Amino acid sequence: MWDPRVHVGTAAIIMDPSERVLVIQRAEDATHGASTWGLPGGWIDYREWPEEGCRRELMEEVGVNAINPKLRGAVSNTWLSPVDTAVCLFYQFDWHRSIEPRICEPHKIQDITWMSPQTLESVELFAPLQTFMERVSFDNLLSSNP
Repeated sequence: MWDPRVHVGTAAIIMDPSERVLVIQRAEDATHGASTWGLPGGWIDYREWPEEGCRRELMEEVGVNAINPKLRGAVSNTWLSPVDTAVCLFYQFDWHRSIEPRICEPHKIQDITWMSPQTLESVELFAPLQTFMERVSFDNLLSSNP
């Protein structure tokens, strides 16, 4: 049975030449995961392909023009409110390195940086990224970097 409390979101995996992952620190007043570290991404819009929604969110949040999406996994997380269940699709992209990522939505993002997969294990992560990291090794992504 269809349930309107199930939403689909996306997360963008962008890696630099040193195999670090681009991460953002969510705003202190974020509805979910305040001040946690996560990947750029967000909800897909009505009639939007997930990889296009992920690419759009990446541009809106950090100004990165991404190409060559590759689906790397999906996770499901549950919250009490306002969304009960969120399915998050993780896409890995190539990106145009001529433009350095930057905070484009300061009301949603308080910091942006590159972290090694090992460093990610030592910081507080946004729930979808935490779940993804428990199920998928970043070493697998590095060996199949797009």
